[in-house]
Amino acid sequence: MKVSELIERLKEFDGDLDVYLQEDPEGNGFDTLYYISEGVWDGDTMYDPEWSANDACMEEEEWSDFKKKTTRCLVLAP
Repeated sequence: MKVSELIERLKEFDGDLDVYLQEDPEGNGFDTLYYISEGVWDGDTMYDPEWSANDACMEEEEWSDFKKKTTRCLVLAP
């Protein structure tokens, strides 16, 4: 889902509703949404694009190349 699609879906709901995140597909837990940020996703791990290469445990060139080939995304976290 793209951010624009999420915005359109959210317009269908009362703006004063609380937001909860389901922890897994089976509904084994829920938590409130408290953190939204941009991230980069490599298909396995989420990274903050504002991190330094050192924060990501990579060399400068490796981190720069990594950010170019990963998918930028929105992260919603409990």
